[in-house]
Amino acid sequence: MSETTYHLVHANVAHMRAPLDDPIMTEFVEQIDEIDGIAHNLPGFVAQPTPPDAGVVFKDDVLLNMSIWKSVESLYEFTYKGKHDQVLERRAEWFEQQDTQAYVLFWFPAGEIPAEKEVKKRIETLHQKGATPHAFTFEERFTVEEMLAYREKES
Repeated sequence: MSETTYHLVHANVAHMRAPLDDPIMTEFVEQIDEIDGIAHNLPGFVAQPTPPDAGVVFKDDVLLNMSIWKSVESLYEFTYKGKHDQVLERRAEWFEQQDTQAYVLFWFPAGEIPAEKEVKKRIETLHQKGATPHAFTFEERFTVEEMLAYREKES
């Protein structure tokens, strides 16, 4: 199988300091469309889907942001360069800072949308096992081929 049959999923879970309509969150909310627009126009961006079970796992003060990319490199470029990086630097103003990893990266079949339950499992795997080809971070990346070999070994 080749990388074209899988896309990279980035899922970020954040605990909001207040509801989205609270004045504390105003500046964050005002930037969402601009940041999303930047991502949508970048090479390597695939989609920003709504999970089929949206709101079932992550609700109340928990915000799930999920996007799908063609490569780790294209997502990294968006995340840590330009306007998004500036907003990321200010995240503590709007979101509680967690002791554990707040995001996960994983390969998923192209054209499919992971459910919130799947995202939760991947985050839990990352917390329990550390980075593996099943659930990883920018700091410890894995290729599609490594994910497929890992899956084969695990089954």
